[in-house]
Amino acid sequence: MSKKMMNKKLLTVFFILFASCTFFKASPAMITNFLPFPEVMTKKLPRTPFHTAWVFDEMKYAEIKNRYKKILISPVSTEFINKAINASDWSDSSKRDRIEELQEVARYMREKFRLEIEKRKGHPVKVVESEGSDTFVLKLALTELVPTNPLVNTVGTAAGFFVPGGGLIKIAGKGSVAMEGFERDALPPQTVFFQFADRESDKAAPFTVKDFQRYAHVRGAVDEWAGQYAELVTTKLDHKVDDSLPFTLSPF
Repeated sequence: MSKKMMNKKLLTVFFILFASCTFFKASPAMITNFLPFPEVMTKKLPRTPFHTAWVFDEMKYAEIKNRYKKILISPVSTEFINKAINASDWSDSSKRDRIEELQEVARYMREKFRLEIEKRKGHPVKVVESEGSDTFVLKLALTELVPTNPLVNTVGTAAGFFVPGGGLIKIAGKGSVAMEGFERDALPPQTVFFQFADRESDKAAPFTVKDFQRYAHVRGAVDEWAGQYAELVTTKLDHKVDDSLPFTLSPF
């Protein structure tokens, strides 16, 4: 086979695989009672990249953002998912494994949010470890965690090479993750300033090694959320933060 024909064949396979992927963003998750005011979570604010968000008063929030230069990131809540795992009919060992994995994702999420804020240049926001005056408290929760299924994705990837559209099998192997968060004043009466919620599923790609790792796509979603939130908290209210794409060309 000539080099030209080989390149053409590889290009054809690439487009078949890519066409087999779904390019739609994940649908919103159900809002939980983790948020102080879940009933107001009905809109997508133009400035934010999240499915839904709410600000208690934009003019007052702008003034507070100019004054509050410290933020405390609380440990990420996993209560909602813990209850679902414990209520399942899985074996005790499976429940323990899933709860340990969940706790590890929660630890990773808190640390990633901290690092993303700290690495942004030219802003006065400081991450602190104790509550005090002029301090935001960021409360985060994981409300859904479905790991990627590497076995299904292996079958789907193999099928995609031989059968047009065979890569659609990988849809059954997609994972997803959802989170909620809110900012409140550190001091009484602990006024809630800002609430947000979002859900992401595995990014579509012609090929990515993340499809063969249970939590690689989840970590990728957390990385994007952390970067988006850091941009939100360190910029003014007229700055728009873009949403992430539902697909990627990166194999890693």
